[in-house]
Amino acid sequence: MPMGIPKLANEPPKKPKSLWRSLYDNIYQEGFIFLYDLVLEKNASQVIGLMIYLNMRQPDKNQFLFINCPGGYILPGMGVYDTMQALAVPVHTICLGLAASLGCYILSGGAVNSRIALAHAKILIHQPMGALSSISPLELYEECSLLIEDIRKTIIKDYAQRTGRPECIIELDMERDTFMTPIEAKDYGIIDCILSV
Repeated sequence: MPMGIPKLANEPPKKPKSLWRSLYDNIYQEGFIFLYDLVLEKNASQVIGLMIYLNMRQPDKNQFLFINCPGGYILPGMGVYDTMQALAVPVHTICLGLAASLGCYILSGGAVNSRIALAHAKILIHQPMGALSSISPLELYEECSLLIEDIRKTIIKDYAQRTGRPECIIELDMERDTFMTPIEAKDYGIIDCILSV
C-alpha cells in the first residue's frame, strides 16, 4: 500500500486540532522548489507560480531551485528561466543528478555565485531541439523552424551572458552533446560552486 506524502503539523499548534500540511508544502514555504522531471507545461507552470507566490509572500527571502532534469519543452523551460531573472530575490540553483538541455539552461540562470552542483552531478549543453510544447502541428513546420532558430540564438546569447564565454564558442559547443562534470561546468561558467559529499 503506498504511503503517500508525509503530513506535518503547522508550527506551533495553537488549536486543539492541528492543521496538517504535506511535507512539500512545508518545504515550499521555506523557499525550496524542485524541478525533478522533464520540463512540461504543467510542472513549469507550477514552478513559475510557486516562485512568484513566494516572491510576493516573502520578498526578502532567497529561493532555492533543486534541479534533476533531463530537458523538456523549450518554451515552458524558458518561462522558468525568465521568471528567475525577473524576481526581486535571488534564486539559487542546485543540480542534483542531471541538468541536461533545458535543465542546464535553467541551472545557468541562477543568481551569480549561487549556481551549485553536487560532486557527482552531470551537466549537458546542446542544441534546443524537439517540441516547443505538446502542441506542434506538422503544417506549422516552417514557422516552428524559424521560431526554434530564434530561440536558439536567444539561448546562445543567454549562455554567453551567464558564462562569460563568446557566443561563437557557445554555438560550437551546442552543436554537439557536450557532457560536463561539475569541475568542467564550473570552468565553463555554468555553475559557480561544487558541493562535495
